[in-house]
Amino acid sequence: MSYRSSTASFYSQLSYSISSIIALSIGVLFVVNGQVSVGGLISLFLASDRLTSPIITISQIFNQLNTTTPLIKENSMLNTKPASINNLTVAKQNEVLAFKDCQLGYQDQALLRNVNFTVNSAEKVLIVGRSGIGKSTLFKTLLNEIPLVNGVINVESNFGQKFGVVGQESYIFSDTLRFNLTLGQKIADATLLEVLKKVDLEKFAKLEALDQKLGKNGLNLSGGEQRKIELARALLAKKEILLVDEGLSGLDEKSSKKIFDLIMEFPGTVLEIEHVVGKEQSTQYNQLIDLNQKQYQVE
Repeated sequence: MSYRSSTASFYSQLSYSISSIIALSIGVLFVVNGQVSVGGLISLFLASDRLTSPIITISQIFNQLNTTTPLIKENSMLNTKPASINNLTVAKQNEVLAFKDCQLGYQDQALLRNVNFTVNSAEKVLIVGRSGIGKSTLFKTLLNEIPLVNGVINVESNFGQKFGVVGQESYIFSDTLRFNLTLGQKIADATLLEVLKKVDLEKFAKLEALDQKLGKNGLNLSGGEQRKIELARALLAKKEILLVDEGLSGLDEKSSKKIFDLIMEFPGTVLEIEHVVGKEQSTQYNQLIDLNQKQYQVE
């Protein structure tokens, strides 16, 4: 929960408690002095509740709106309004994505050089490298969060509408499972249940679970379950490209293997960055790009 939503919730609950105590104290005093009956005391207490209940409701609405901030930020990438940073060039050739002679870094200071690779349709591409080497910089550049230092990034047309993201910090909203899967789109219940089974969320694949609240920031979900929900979103939205930002890290062995299998089964194109991946798993990708190699290092 954010600082603003926490503060709003605290003050609304505080005002409710204070007003209730004051109303009850005054009422008891009136009863003792014979100025009001016990029935009148109850009426006074109910009146105080009518005053504070709207405050609580307003706070809850505020918090609900506040939890949609990540969604607004995510959707801003898909807005047709021109972005302040645009590193992407629509490819003339049949390429999903291609980095060509790219230098990547911050404030014109390169961290990586000679970044050259092409991703074709339905390929699974893995990018590995030690912490701080520039893996996240590559993704941030691709997502127009930071400017490209040099080179060209070619993408297919409408690239921004075609990809979904699975990361270490999943977007789980304080709403129902249905909303977290559909983001407000109308999708048949049968389809939702089918996808939940597909991403190994069998315990949620029942009608009564679809309208179950997931809790503040999805606190009742494990990390693996949150990432499975993001995979389910991408499948339901029929995304053609999946960007995975260390989606396997921080998970137990069983969850990591299941997420890996789901990524490999994804019907579209996958570009994945990881700190490290087992040798057996790494051989299952179409391409492996190791940023630890000297050719990518800036001297």
